[in-house]
Amino acid sequence: MSEYKKRGLTDSIAFKAAREQKNWFGFLKRLHQTSTIYQLLFSTILVGLYGWFFVYFHLEVLKKDEKISTTTHQVLGLTLGFLLAMRSNSAYDRWWEGRKIVGGLVNTSRNMAISLSQILPYHDIELRRRYAGLLSSYCFAFKEHLRKGVDFSEMKDLSPEVLARARDCEHVPNFLMSTLYSRVMAYLAACPNGNAYVLVFSNLLTEFTNYIGGCERIKKTPLPGSYTLHLKFFILIYILTLPFGIYHELHYWTIPAVMLIFYAMAGLEIIGEEIEDPFGTDLNDIPMDTIVNTIHRNVYEILLNPAESRWEPTPIES
Repeated sequence: MSEYKKRGLTDSIAFKAAREQKNWFGFLKRLHQTSTIYQLLFSTILVGLYGWFFVYFHLEVLKKDEKISTTTHQVLGLTLGFLLAMRSNSAYDRWWEGRKIVGGLVNTSRNMAISLSQILPYHDIELRRRYAGLLSSYCFAFKEHLRKGVDFSEMKDLSPEVLARARDCEHVPNFLMSTLYSRVMAYLAACPNGNAYVLVFSNLLTEFTNYIGGCERIKKTPLPGSYTLHLKFFILIYILTLPFGIYHELHYWTIPAVMLIFYAMAGLEIIGEEIEDPFGTDLNDIPMDTIVNTIHRNVYEILLNPAESRWEPTPIES
């Protein structure tokens, strides 16, 4: 089996869920995998207990079943709806911007591999493997740099020398791309007509740098904390006052109604917080592992199974 096929490509849960979205009841099979259920389970139970105490106290102890004006509560609910919509849109905009950047990384990595395939000797498989290892390792470093730090165990394709130097770097993706770029420039200097490719690779380097910078901007600029606290505070106020407006009609059905409304509102807030940083490993995050594995396979396919070149550059030490 060729090198680029050694790492299997497993669809993420998010991709599988997306394929099942046309089935109205398909989501039930994956309901237990949603993080909001576990994050809000305890809080929803507390809200249910509060609703039960409220209804029991008013119906059984005070024996009051009078209707209370809900105008103020309706206005507050409308305001909260707008705030939650803005919160969701802001979080999704960040998620979608991150997805576009990662999509650009896929395309630019393929373009880099195709360009490298045109300048590297057709029969020098070892040289091609080294360049493929640098490029694919950059993408693995890109992914983990946006998480908790680079996982060097994924960079099995790097030479021991480069790997040792990478371990001492604060910004591993920058080091790997700098190494790749310097080797390409040195190679072009020794190749006939190599100057014609300098601008091509310089533009590709700029694109890689812009991608990592764009992702870092998304990751390091979360929504201001005061906005999130303000929204959570008014969701809590809304839920605590909700039974006053519905218990006279729903009686004990007020309990599940309050729990359901709380779960819906708080769930949107939790999802917004989750996708604000779309590069992690949560269910709703961008499937970075799947995408980077795809890049790895594509890079090795292009460089180790190249189309026949029209000319053979003079090989140099790399």
